[in-house]
Amino acid sequence: MFASIVRKPHDRGNKVRSFVTSFIAFCLAALPASANYVDNVGQIAKNGGRVDWLSGGPIAFDRSVNDQFEIYTMQPDGKNIQCITCSNDKIKGGDRSNPAWHPNGKYLVIQVEKPGRKSPPGFGHGNDLWLISFDGKNASPLTNLPDTPDTGVLHPHFSADGKRLAWSQMRQKPHVLDKSKEYGLWSLCVADFAIDDNGPTLTNIRTLEPMGPAFYESHGFNADGSKLIFSSNAKSGKPLFMDNDIYSLDIASGAVARLTTEGYNEHAECSPDGKKIIWMSTNENVNKGTDLWIMNPDGTEKERLTNFNQPGKKKLVAADSSWSGDGGSIVCYVQDNLLKQTGTIYLIKLKQHF
Repeated sequence: MFASIVRKPHDRGNKVRSFVTSFIAFCLAALPASANYVDNVGQIAKNGGRVDWLSGGPIAFDRSVNDQFEIYTMQPDGKNIQCITCSNDKIKGGDRSNPAWHPNGKYLVIQVEKPGRKSPPGFGHGNDLWLISFDGKNASPLTNLPDTPDTGVLHPHFSADGKRLAWSQMRQKPHVLDKSKEYGLWSLCVADFAIDDNGPTLTNIRTLEPMGPAFYESHGFNADGSKLIFSSNAKSGKPLFMDNDIYSLDIASGAVARLTTEGYNEHAECSPDGKKIIWMSTNENVNKGTDLWIMNPDGTEKERLTNFNQPGKKKLVAADSSWSGDGGSIVCYVQDNLLKQTGTIYLIKLKQHF
């Protein structure tokens, strides 16, 4: 009895310390972001979509209103939201989505769905590339693909100097029961971009499948334009929705480097100084939602950046993101419904600039 009596205060202390430790761990897990990199996270647009941030300028994004996706712009604080495609009768087709700024701020390249087609913008089926002016008053098609089930474009990105454009292009329609072809076969495309008296042109178009037939999604160029960042399921041997990884492609040599190996990975974006890559991953998320991670360009020093997904909470998908021009902030589209393509846009302020 004496032994049990003298142990009780000690046991009580252990329980208190255990409770405090658990409570601290719970609080840390509930934080919205990495304490090493992130200063704060704030919502700037409740109804938003895929994003691109012009250096020193506004954020472009797509948004669905009455089942129609259009292109909008807003200031980094979420104010002064304007639709720049809603009243443009030069753009023929359905949804307008996936905006990407030209570095000069005068133009954006967007996806435009062919008339009569209807699929989520993130799928790219039946889409063409268009160039629109920053105010949305002028628009010209950059591609005119055949209107067949085997065509589409996805995620255009300009190089930092604005002289090249990269995107993904479908060449074979999806086959749901064929492993690795559930989303179809896609290629990476890189072209020279220019505007002359006759309008915008894409020339010297190169079609790349660096690891053979597979799904390829373009995530744009690195800072100096020597490499293309992309995701693919070419090496996984599993269905796309189960396993997808981030790669870099040296455009001159054709050398490919695999940067991720755990979970589902997509939407990689290189920082303005070229020293970091952010991307979304299911890694560590039991609910298979995705959060932003950050790593070096060679795939080392990976660290979780956000904690949008919490145990027992609704699955969220941190999807498309974009760096500010000074590398000190990130804007991120977080989906709450994959089928309806709805979600919220957040601004993530970092503790340092990249």
